[in-house]
Amino acid sequence: MRILRAARVAALFLFCCSVASAQMVTLSAKEGDLIFEGRVLGYDGRYFRLETVYGEVTIDGDEVTCVGNGCPTSSENMIRVRISGTQSATSVLLPALVESFALRNGYAFARVTQDATHFSYALVDGETGASLIEIGFRVSSSGEGFVDLLVDEADLVASLRPIRPGEAQLEEEAGRGDLTQPGRARILALDAVVPVVSPESSLPAITFRELIDAYSDPKATRAVHSLARGSGAFELFVDRALSPEGLDPTDSIVFHQSVADLRAALTDDPDAIGLTALSEVSGLRPVPLVSSCLMTYDTSPTSLKSGDYPLVAPVHLYSPARRLPPILQDFLAYLDSPAAQVVVQRARFVDQQPDLIPLAQQGARLAVAITQAGPEVPLPDLQTIIRDLAGYQRLSVTFLFDEDGDAFTTQSHEALKRLSKQINQGAFADRMILLTGHTASEGRFQDNRAKSIALAEQVKEALGVDREIALMGVGEALPRSCEDTVLGRSQNQRVEVWIR
Repeated sequence: MRILRAARVAALFLFCCSVASAQMVTLSAKEGDLIFEGRVLGYDGRYFRLETVYGEVTIDGDEVTCVGNGCPTSSENMIRVRISGTQSATSVLLPALVESFALRNGYAFARVTQDATHFSYALVDGETGASLIEIGFRVSSSGEGFVDLLVDEADLVASLRPIRPGEAQLEEEAGRGDLTQPGRARILALDAVVPVVSPESSLPAITFRELIDAYSDPKATRAVHSLARGSGAFELFVDRALSPEGLDPTDSIVFHQSVADLRAALTDDPDAIGLTALSEVSGLRPVPLVSSCLMTYDTSPTSLKSGDYPLVAPVHLYSPARRLPPILQDFLAYLDSPAAQVVVQRARFVDQQPDLIPLAQQGARLAVAITQAGPEVPLPDLQTIIRDLAGYQRLSVTFLFDEDGDAFTTQSHEALKRLSKQINQGAFADRMILLTGHTASEGRFQDNRAKSIALAEQVKEALGVDREIALMGVGEALPRSCEDTVLGRSQNQRVEVWIR
């Protein structure tokens, strides 16, 4: 029975894929004289999405009659969704999530590969055989995904980096909505940008400042490589590490279209260094990032969840401001579920389920705090802070702010929603919750303590939960990053969550 059902799915899928998309139609209101003419951009079984001289419009198909080659027939009502973007998400993570979603809901599915970069899933009702949705994938890059959305060759974008201002402006002008607003992007999983070398390399570690210099200084002697521009990994490194310093990438960087090409280049030159995503380091050795203030930035799941690693790369899924069919809404809701987080782990990404970190496991940060104690951070104040944290465990949820310091980052917005939901559902009901505010070291310690309390209060208000939450402002007393870079200073302005 399962074999016959799978065969039917494949047949349905091939038939639907043969239907020409984006054809011209005329939609006439059943009551009144309103007429729309344009190109069909999408049809979900009821609603048309039409490109007209007035711009993109959504029209209820039950209220109009359709004339033209693009009008759907009863056998062509399968909802079609196209996803384009970063390779690791479109080739591994999202397909695993689609299959898991289908199995949990009793849907049969078939995967059909068109070519090396295009494949699709057809989902049908496991009992009735009714077609439900066709999800097409294009394995591209973060940058190409946003271009595909712009020219209406994609409905969702998987990106290893936040959308850039110029891209967001073009998308908004094209009617896709403001993709920088909360709710337009969700975090699927966590990845990271890591420096890598050949397994034969003798490089034991590299400081964050040395990494910045290697990719920006034209006089640097070490050969540097990266995945191609647009991959997301390199752009995130530029946006977070180079641009804040007023630096541009050096022209000597060698770019590669695939991880296999990057691996081959580094194997040929053991002294060279490359940049890629943590999820794609197979066959290469990640180089530990260290700092000038005794800190080592590891890429453990807990470090990525807490944001202690400075180049965390959340895998974003962007959706434009348009009506979504119910089954796609169900799929997007599933992505936030605990079941989906298990799939994320199996796909070798880092999930977003919070971990608890005992104070005793944060020795490196405490050692840095002690060595930096002095006139601005008196040792007695530091001792009081440590005593007040005794018995607490740090939750691997950290709230960061944008460059202006007055708005949450996309990852922090997602973390706020998730933590608020967990608390409202009874998580930590019999335990104390403490929010600690932190700042960079600019200014007087007492002023920074006041500022850090204000940051903690901002998070408390944003959580909007009906329970007692304690606040503490520690100023710059417990840094998690050196401040010899702009990124390091921004990493220190944050709010942490502690549980007892």
